[in-house]
Amino acid sequence: MYLSVKNLLLNLGAKVCTLDPALFWLRDGKAEGVVCIHVDDFLWAGTPEFKRQVIDQLRETFTIGSSETKAFKYVGINVVSNKNGSIALDQFQYAMTLKPIPVSRQRAAVKSAELSDSEKSEYRAMIGQLSWIATHTRPDISFDTCELSGLRCNATVSDLMRLLKVIERVKTDNVKLYMPRMRNLEECHLECFSDASFANLKGNGSQGGFVIFLRDNDMERCPVFWQTRKIRRCGQVHPIS
Repeated sequence: MYLSVKNLLLNLGAKVCTLDPALFWLRDGKAEGVVCIHVDDFLWAGTPEFKRQVIDQLRETFTIGSSETKAFKYVGINVVSNKNGSIALDQFQYAMTLKPIPVSRQRAAVKSAELSDSEKSEYRAMIGQLSWIATHTRPDISFDTCELSGLRCNATVSDLMRLLKVIERVKTDNVKLYMPRMRNLEECHLECFSDASFANLKGNGSQGGFVIFLRDNDMERCPVFWQTRKIRRCGQVHPIS
C-alpha cells in the first residue's frame, strides 16, 4: 500500500520529507501542499491546485471510504478548523480511556516503597499513553511525563501517586493545542525557546527542553515542535598533564 501511494505521489511531482517517509510535499515556486499517510488514512492541506494535481489523482486511483473536512479525528486526535482559519487539536476522548492503577490507602501511605513487578508494568503502560498525548497535543505535561519515564525502573509509590495526578489532570483539564491562522510562509520565521535545569532530577541528572514556533509578522505563533529530556553527559574531563 505505502509503496503504491509513494510511487504515485512521486510521479505527480511530490517529494518525500527527509525526516518522515510518511510525509509528502509539493512545491512549485512556493509551497503548494502536504499529505501525510498513516496506514490507510490520509491527511492533507494545500492550495486548490494541489487538490487538483495530487489529491484528486489519489482519489481516482485508490478507493476512498469517506472524506471529512472542518472537524474530524485523525490517529486519535480531534481536529477542528474554525471560521477564523485557526485549528484546534485535542485528545479528550483518548485521555478518557486512561485507567489509573488502583492504590489502597495502606499502600499509598508507604511512599518510599518500590513498586511491585505488576505495578511497574502498569506504570510503564501509563507512561507510554501519556507520552503519546504529550507529544501531540499537551506540551504542558511533557516535563512530568519525561521525568516520570526516567524513574520507571526504580519507581516508588510516591512516583506512582504523582503519575496518577498527571493522569487526573489530563482527564479533567479542558486544554487544546491552538494553531492560529498564519500569514504566507514568506512572511514567517522559526522561533525557538529553550531552557535547562542543572541537577534537578533524582540522581543529580539535568533536564533540558525546547519549543519551536512558526511566527509571522503579526506576531502570531503556531507551535511546530517541542521536546524535553534528560541531558546526556558528554563524558569526563581530564586535566592536561
